[in-house]
Amino acid sequence: MVELHLHLDGSIRYDTILDLAQKKQIDLQGAKTVDELKKLVVTHEPASLSKVLAAFSIFLPVVTGDKEAIERIAYELCEDQNKNGVAYFEARYSPHFLCDTVPHHLSNGEPATGKLTPREVIHALKRGLDRGEAKFGVKARSILCCIRGFEDWNNEILELATTMREYGVVAIDVAGCAHGADEQYEESVVRVFQEAAKRGIHRTVHAGESGGAKEVCIAIERMKAQRIGHGYRLILDEDAYKKHAIEEQTHLEECPYLSVMTGSVELDWPRNPIGRIFR
Repeated sequence: MVELHLHLDGSIRYDTILDLAQKKQIDLQGAKTVDELKKLVVTHEPASLSKVLAAFSIFLPVVTGDKEAIERIAYELCEDQNKNGVAYFEARYSPHFLCDTVPHHLSNGEPATGKLTPREVIHALKRGLDRGEAKFGVKARSILCCIRGFEDWNNEILELATTMREYGVVAIDVAGCAHGADEQYEESVVRVFQEAAKRGIHRTVHAGESGGAKEVCIAIERMKAQRIGHGYRLILDEDAYKKHAIEEQTHLEECPYLSVMTGSVELDWPRNPIGRIFR
């Protein structure tokens, strides 16, 4: 099996989160057990993309700025993927969210006074993936994410993807909630993706999840996306769907369960865009 849409920071083991939190004395809003942690971070009923993403601020501080922890979660992910029958996967993540040298909303308001840079995050991740590949026989690569609302990081993502291909970086992405109009991307990230295409860097874009079909069209036509993360709502524009999905064969990375939990699609399968695509 191959898994192409996998968020590294959304794949951390519950036990690992609890272990690291205990060692670092980080409060997980009172959660001390796996069941208590799941109640905090797992979405069980259809909600919104912003609600799903909000959970990351609870547990991600346990690994932020910690190269040993980052290497550990990468290694453990390889083990978990092997147990799940996955032969090849691409783990996407924001190296800026995992470093501690830039301020961001996952820092819990703490100033950026650390020493682990985004480049060093990639090094740590690669060490973990290398060990995991050797131990469990899986093949792992990584995708670097730009994040909507953090325009200052975009150019660095482009440069990291350009210079760190030998570290298993195979593509760039843009993720996160849209700020303002759902169907718009910051011009800075559009330019980064256009330059990435010129440099031969592969491109996947989160689109058509909380935004509409127009968002997917922008990702493909302006940002030169080769794959679309989610893209469910492209089918709502029959002409655009025919052009991009059928004629051009743009790859749609579908996530059936998550699509319902983020409120992107209806639970009713006959009306679900993924079901319509399959039919």
